[in-house]
Amino acid sequence: MPRTSPRLTSRTLPTVQDVHVDRLLQNLSIAYRPQGVVAEEILPIIPVVHESDIYTVWDVDDFGRLSQDGKGGVVADGDEPDEIIPGRAERTYRTKKYAYSTQITDRERGNVDTPLTLELVKVNFAQDLIALERELRVATLFSTDMTELAVANGAWDSSDSSDPEQEFDAAKDKIRLATNGRFPTDVVIPYPVSLHLKRHTLVRDLIRFTVANLLVNGDLPPTIWNTKVHIPTAVRTTTKEGQTTQTHANVWSATACFFLIKGPTALNTVTTAAIIRRGFQVIRWRWNHRSTEYISPQVLETEEIIATASGLELTGCVSA
Repeated sequence: MPRTSPRLTSRTLPTVQDVHVDRLLQNLSIAYRPQGVVAEEILPIIPVVHESDIYTVWDVDDFGRLSQDGKGGVVADGDEPDEIIPGRAERTYRTKKYAYSTQITDRERGNVDTPLTLELVKVNFAQDLIALERELRVATLFSTDMTELAVANGAWDSSDSSDPEQEFDAAKDKIRLATNGRFPTDVVIPYPVSLHLKRHTLVRDLIRFTVANLLVNGDLPPTIWNTKVHIPTAVRTTTKEGQTTQTHANVWSATACFFLIKGPTALNTVTTAAIIRRGFQVIRWRWNHRSTEYISPQVLETEEIIATASGLELTGCVSA
């Protein structure tokens, strides 16, 4: 064994901390970017040129109204056919500008450790907030402007007589009757509601006796009763910065489901709601006297329910 010199003391030997200088990890950082937003999944995006314009809504009742005299469009020899024209209404959209800005100084850019990707993080932060606020606007729009239908057989989490399939059928049939035979294509089932729906005995039995592996991930299947399922999980902070205790809440309702028709953005079609958007851009500018560059994600848009009869809020799905 090597001899230990009496001159080597703890003051001269390097420690573990002495042989390494802490540096930023190249493969790890934590960022709680918003997840589970569905606004752009359930609403088609209609690109427009101007910040405001007019669109046409034809009268839904006129398209299903038959002749009242029992003739059914029969025309006698030599007579002229009855002249018909559907009612027409005009609606005006007006976009709003949504934007945030973030800054990077020359000193930050010159001194930053590469793994931080400072510009990307800051721009993503601004874009994520814009997306989360859009999600809240759409959730609020659906819960305030959609026609309501209350569950008839009790909440799915508290009533032994509850029947989710029957409630779905009732909601779909109400839309069918109001839209000349159209059924909803999509249903938004907020996460707190989906937890109770997927555990419901009727749903479990339905899946058990059809395709058992649909619930391997613990969630609802992608399509249920012929409607595409969207499960928003987005969460927002409800307290101001600096408060001792920070609280969080679901963006979407915790007690209701929302049925809608997601149609193509074309002439003479039906879509319950849409995002009318003039454009999304990231603008940069520089203030030389501050040695700072500013970056601002911006969008001009509005979210509107444009075919009222084709959407429905099923309330009371879960006990409040």
